This record gives sequence, C-alpha cells and structure tokens, in this order.
Amino acid sequence: MAVIIALLIAAQDAPPQQPRELTELSLEELLDVPITSVSKKPQRLSSTAAAVTVITAEDIRRSGATTVPELLRGVPGVHVARTNTSKVAVGIRGFNDRYSNKLLVLMDGRTLYNPLFSGVSWEHHDLPLEDIDRIEVIRGPGSGIWGTNAVNGVINIIMKPADDTPGISAASGGGTSERFFASVRGGARAYARYFDRRGDEGFDDWSGARGGFRTDFNLSRDDAVWISGDYFDGRAGAHATSALPTAPYRESVEDAERHSGGNITVNWEHTFGADSHLTATLAYDRLQRESRNFGERRDTVEIEVRHHMRLFGAHDVVAGIGYRLTHDRIDSSFAVSLDPERETDVVFSVLLQDEIAIVRDRLSVTLCAKVEHNDYSGAEFLPSARAAWMPSTEQTFWLAASRAIRSPSRFESDARINVAVIPGAMQRWISIFGDEDIRAEELWAFEAGWRLRPADNLSLDVALFYNLYDDLQTTEPGKPYAETAPAPTHLVIPQRFDNLMKGRTWGAELSFVWRPFPWATVRGAYSLLRMAFDLDSESRDTTAEDRERSAPTHMAYLRLSLDLPHDFQLDLTGRYVDSLPALDVGSYVEADMRLSWRPHRSVELFIVGQNLVGRRHTEFHDTT
Repeated sequence: MAVIIALLIAAQDAPPQQPRELTELSLEELLDVPITSVSKKPQRLSSTAAAVTVITAEDIRRSGATTVPELLRGVPGVHVARTNTSKVAVGIRGFNDRYSNKLLVLMDGRTLYNPLFSGVSWEHHDLPLEDIDRIEVIRGPGSGIWGTNAVNGVINIIMKPADDTPGISAASGGGTSERFFASVRGGARAYARYFDRRGDEGFDDWSGARGGFRTDFNLSRDDAVWISGDYFDGRAGAHATSALPTAPYRESVEDAERHSGGNITVNWEHTFGADSHLTATLAYDRLQRESRNFGERRDTVEIEVRHHMRLFGAHDVVAGIGYRLTHDRIDSSFAVSLDPERETDVVFSVLLQDEIAIVRDRLSVTLCAKVEHNDYSGAEFLPSARAAWMPSTEQTFWLAASRAIRSPSRFESDARINVAVIPGAMQRWISIFGDEDIRAEELWAFEAGWRLRPADNLSLDVALFYNLYDDLQTTEPGKPYAETAPAPTHLVIPQRFDNLMKGRTWGAELSFVWRPFPWATVRGAYSLLRMAFDLDSESRDTTAEDRERSAPTHMAYLRLSLDLPHDFQLDLTGRYVDSLPALDVGSYVEADMRLSWRPHRSVELFIVGQNLVGRRHTEFHDTT
C-alpha cells in the first residue's frame, strides 16, 4: 500500500485556466476530443477508424498517479506491471516486457524508444504530469504513419502549449513509497522537479531531478513555432546477477544505474491557407547511463517534414519525409558486450496518406503507405487501409487492415551475453550471440470497432482484433566450439537469435463512460486476449512458446469520480489483472483512492492511497 499527501498551489498572473471537470463535459464533447496520433492530422475521436483512448489533463489530475505508466493502467488492452520501483513493463495486446519492443512511445511526436533494445526505458522519462495536455493511446498497428516498431500500439504524450500554463505553480508532497516530491513551474514555461521513491527491497530506491522549458510564439500571421527542452539526472537501484570468468563464477550484487541526458525539439508550422499547412520538426536527444555490467552513450537527431492539404474537395492528404540518425558508444563487460562498440544507424522514410470522403460526414476510406529503410532489415513497405461509417451522429463502425514490422535492434545484431560459466577441467561458457542476418518481425493485423452513444449519459466503445505474426524471434542452440581468448581456453556453448516462430493473437476490448448523475461519472474497461504460437520444424527453442502464458487473458478496470459539496472530489478505482503462468505471477485485484479539496481556486490539497487491498504481490518478472 502507498499513501501520498500533497499540496498544489498556483499563483496566476491572469485568471486561472483550470481544466473543466469531467462531469462538466458532455459525452458528446468527450467523443469529439481532437486527436493527431492516428493520421498525423487533427481529427475527431468519434470518427477515427482505430482503437484509440485519450487520457485528458483532467483524467491525469484526478488519477492520483505520479508516473505516466500508472496513468495507462485504465486503458483497455494495455498491461502495466512493475518489476521494481523504477522499472516497469508496458505492453499493448501481449508481448509485454521491460522494453516491449512492439510498442512505440512518443512525446510530441519525438520518438522515445531506444534502438539498442527497440524499447523504452520508462525510468528515463519521469515527466511532469501537470504539464501533459493529453495522452493518445492507439491499440493496434501504427506503422503506416509512424514506421517500424509501432506494431501493437502507439503511445503519444502531448504536452501543453506554454500559453495554457500561465503564472506560477508549485506542488509538493510525500508518502510511504513516494517519500518526497516537489515541482515548480513558471515563466513561459520553465519547470523543475525532484522525487525520491523508496524501494520495496531496500536496494531499488529511485531518485532523480528534471528541468526543462517550453515556449510558443508566432513569427508571422502564418508561421507558428514552439521550442521545448529537458534535462534529467537520476539514480535507479536494482539487483544485478552476472557471470564471472573466475571463481565464484557468478555474482549477485546491489547495482545502481546512473542515467542522465537531455533533449531539445523545434517545431515550425506554416499555414498556406485554410486547407494547406506545412510542419517541420527537428529534435536532438542525448542519453548517458552507467551500471555495473553495461554503459551507453547515445546521440540521436530526428528530422521530419510533412504537408497536410485538401485536394479536389474529397481528398485529405498527408505527405511527408523523415530522417533519424543515432550514434552510440557502448562500454562492454564480461557479461554483456557489443561488437563494434561504436555504431551509427540511419532510418529514412517517406509517407503518403489519403483520406477519401466517399459520403461526406458519413463514409470515409483512408489509404496509407510508408516506405522506410533501416540498417538492419533494409527497405520495408508498410501499408494500411481504414474505413469509417457513421450512419448517425451517435455511432461509428470502422474496419482496418495493416502491415507492421519490428526491425531488429542493435543488441540482437551485435551483442554477446555470457549467461553462465560452468567450472571444470575446461570451463564451459553458455553465451547468447546476436545475428547480423536476423530478420524483421512481421505483423498483418485486422481490426473492427463500434462506437455508440445509446443515451446522452452513456457511451460505449468496442474493438475486435485478429493478428498474424511471422518471423518472431527465437533463441536457437548452436554447435559448441573451443575459444582461446579471453584466457583460459574454454568451450563455448552458443545460442543465437533467429526468426523461427509464427503466432496468432485475437481478442476484444470494451470501454464505457456512464454518467448516472450530473455529479458522478463511471468509467470502465475490459480486455480479452488470446495467444497461440508455433515453432518452425527446425527450431530448438524451448522457451519461446511460453509467450502464450506471459500475458493476462482478462483485465478489467472501474473508476468512480464524484464531485462532492464544498469543493471536495473523490475518485475510487478498482482493477483486476489475470495471472501470468509462465512468469509464476498470480492474478490480483487492486484499488486506489483519491480525495481532494480546493479551499481556494489556486490551492488544492489531496491524499492518495494506492494498492489498498490485498497483500503485497508480484506484478512481473524482468526477462531481459
């Protein structure tokens, strides 16, 4: 159980721009929230031909969460599980792991995934939640728009413009797990924050500091620019076990990863007219992290230019090009090494999308294709087709078919992991090797959905999916051989990454919003996931098929939000997560509570209780 008590004070230079309460927004307004992540252009949520959930700023404020992954627990199809205080696994529609390499995470369109593992280290992105405008979560492929790795889903974190955060605000608090946190924001918009979280095991404490800014301005009537930047520095404790070439041949130690870095993004938008505008984005990102067995320094530059225009009345077109360069320097150890230790990788892409209005405001078809070239699997063609039919303003039916790929990571191509050393007259080293010829993992996805507002106080959202995977990664044993360096001479028992598995997943996701009274809102979600995998006849992998039992079959979420008299608010949340038999994790039920009071329009006091029912339990085991 975790308890947090906090105080938020906002001193405004202008009349406060508080977000409207959940119960003040009609369900029609909630369904008409503008989103940009599905098509890289603004469109209404209600008419989108994709399974999308939007977490608004007001949802964030009332959640009681302190990190972005905690906010995602209420999204259908999204599995969030902590491995320790700082490390968390976030996956969509299966394949969850600490790095979840089939999920693409973005912030204002800037890619957050690390190409070393093709995943996201969430501990490097402890963002100020009060500055997030919304989080758009796409369940299902997004490769047609965003490229490789957007296989099972896309999470786009969109920050507020500087004009939406006027004046000065400060927040501070602490609790049983969140020992202390404090943040301050002011100016146009500069912020600083610090946190210190206590680990459950004593060695996995997590602390860090972060600062940044954002400024928005107009160069002219037709040119708008925003610039943002962040710098972070932190320490995350963990338990590290690694092989040694000498006695005792294996060590288990309390390790502490130090990580730091920063980024800057410049976005320029030029308006040619009501139906045409050009957007250009330039981003630079620096990451440095050090731990006992591994060190990484990485510099990344991203450039994207896209043009959104309407042609011939019925065609809404988005065309763009993208370029991403990343350079790394790896500090290897006996346990983990990469060859070469320095590498530069480049990704280049071209995008064309056309949304065709067959019947205006009733029937539309969106055809999209992206051609992307990466240094591991070469050129990839990523098409998608979507259709949306709106027989009335109260309901939308949609269908989608997409091809997506997960490109190999540098780790899968160039790494050597010495898993164990077995002593004897001749030592035996069990080692996993990357493979330069490893192929991209492929997905063909088929989806259908229905959004319905049967009454003014009730909305429903249903999504169905069937996914076919090919060339899924396996680890295959090789023929043992003698190795003389490093000394002493030893026998290597190799295993190599390969692509010898196929798979199918299918399931359903349901979410609803019900407002039985003007002062009460009920939100709920349910997810069903089934998985089946088949190894090729030549495969000797003995663990790959455990993936069938590494994702929860059932998940459920329920949240009650009440606006009470005298400026009190109460939010009660319950969730159920099914068992993960392959990881020896049982099913569990948890509940959270948040009670807040606003004695003044610029002051809010709140107390949060997390994980209030049941005994302490495991959510996940880190398999990386």
